Amino acid sequence: MQRLHAAVLSVLTLSPLAVTAGEDAIQDPESIRETARQFAAGMAAVERGAARVEVGALDRRLRLPECDKPLSAFLSPSSRNATRQSVGVRCEGTVPWSLYVPVTIDRPGQVVVTSRPVPRGQTVTDEDVRLAERDLGTLHRGYFTDLEQAIGQRTERDLPAEEVLVPGNVGKPNVIKRGAGVTILAADELLDVRMGGVALASGGLGERIRVRNASSKRELDAVVVGDGLVQVSP
Repeated sequence: MQRLHAAVLSVLTLSPLAVTAGEDAIQDPESIRETARQFAAGMAAVERGAARVEVGALDRRLRLPECDKPLSAFLSPSSRNATRQSVGVRCEGTVPWSLYVPVTIDRPGQVVVTSRPVPRGQTVTDEDVRLAERDLGTLHRGYFTDLEQAIGQRTERDLPAEEVLVPGNVGKPNVIKRGAGVTILAADELLDVRMGGVALASGGLGERIRVRNASSKRELDAVVVGDGLVQVSP
């Protein structure tokens, strides 16, 4: 998780008394941060479940009059990033003021990442992957939470070390290779016909590939159902 550095607050509407408060009571900065934290935590709980919230540091030079009403919070209209948000905190008391507080919202979780570079077309082994903590809120393309979900899969592209393994980057391992001889099965409740053929593409279990009937030379769409075995509709 990236740590949030001290940030400068953006003051929206502020009475001159807020800057030159003099001897007047000053709003406790921690009460402002806590208002923003509680609002962000509640918002995250509704949208994403358990989450970790960090509130940015306030500018020490900013001195706001103590609000004579409970502080309220609201989400900035410009906040579109699910991880980094701007939470507005306002006073609607005698001396009104309003400002934005930056917050970071993480939803940590254990996901499968590569433990070393894995080239395209390689079958993933237990030495290629490990579990690591990542912010689930940023993994928009999906992820695996169990090593067994990844082991045995075939990589669809070169994967660098420490990359989150996403479903779109892996597929079922090839049990049939392009150009290899296959048995074409055409079967239903009454008929079971097997014939020789040639695979025109590589494929894993459950994947659809093109094959050629060795006798008729006709090309067919078939589903890989086993090692060297494909099935077509009779």
